[in-house]
Amino acid sequence: MTGTIEHSPRGPLLRCADDDVWKLELEDIDLPTGASEIIVEGHQSGLDEITVDWIGESSHP
Repeated sequence: MTGTIEHSPRGPLLRCADDDVWKLELEDIDLPTGASEIIVEGHQSGLDEITVDWIGESSHP
């Protein structure tokens, strides 16, 4: 999945281009700093939650 990071009281969120919003479960994974768009790899662990296996900057401008 790709999108932008938003911060909320629930924790970090991923907002995708189609306006889907996913809560990110980051077990021992740091968010990239200064990235405008990111790539997230993981698995769905709840209705709107992704347990993240890997996260990095997108190469798209």
